[in-house]
Amino acid sequence: MNEITQRLKSHRSTRSYSDKPVPEEVMDDVIEAAWRAPTSVNSQQVSLVVVRDVKPARALLNWRVARHGLPRPR
Repeated sequence: MNEITQRLKSHRSTRSYSDKPVPEEVMDDVIEAAWRAPTSVNSQQVSLVVVRDVKPARALLNWRVARHGLPRPR
């Protein structure tokens, strides 16, 4: 079992993040794992948005918070 798979299986919540960029090959592995993850009753309704820059990520987060009435992250 590779390191990515092991980490995906050991779930934990994270509240603080590093500014260190994630290597491209790690991102590719995580994205592939997400695509292959099972869905409820095999509905296969999966959408992935990969944002690699802080500004668009913040804009997307603000839109999601406003649209769905979610609490603002710290």
